[in-house]
Amino acid sequence: MRLHKKIISLAFFAGIIAMIMPIATANGAVMNDYCVTPPFVTNAISPNVLIVLDNSGSMNDRAYASTYDP
Repeated sequence: MRLHKKIISLAFFAGIIAMIMPIATANGAVMNDYCVTPPFVTNAISPNVLIVLDNSGSMNDRAYASTYDP
């Protein structure tokens, strides 16, 4: 019985170690693989970003009232 418990605990810890080992060797891709200029574009252009925030009272109104019937 005692040997059986040792074998089970040894198998359990071996399984835990076997599951942890791939985590240590996992590598992510380098960002240079994703952040490149396409070959057909001659000049890299910075993106134009516009963020608009509207906190006026009209933003609380519904776009369509309940009586709307197209």
